Amino acid sequence: MEKNSEPKTHQGVSTELGRLFRKKLDSETTRNYSKIQTWREEVDYGTAKKFGKEKAEESVEFAEEFLAAVKKIT
Repeated sequence: MEKNSEPKTHQGVSTELGRLFRKKLDSETTRNYSKIQTWREEVDYGTAKKFGKEKAEESVEFAEEFLAAVKKIT
């Protein structure tokens, strides 16, 4: 994050990710980051209606893609 960027929440991190890296990360990558963050919150706080193996595997796939994208720009 840039020097003056100090997000206080997970949503703030998602927002800053999109704002600061929109030219380096494609929009699908930042959308997927936000999507799995939402899924994590739903599971953590018990609001998820259903979170099965398929969503878990999709989350891992998104995470691996995100890490690969970040490695390319750092």
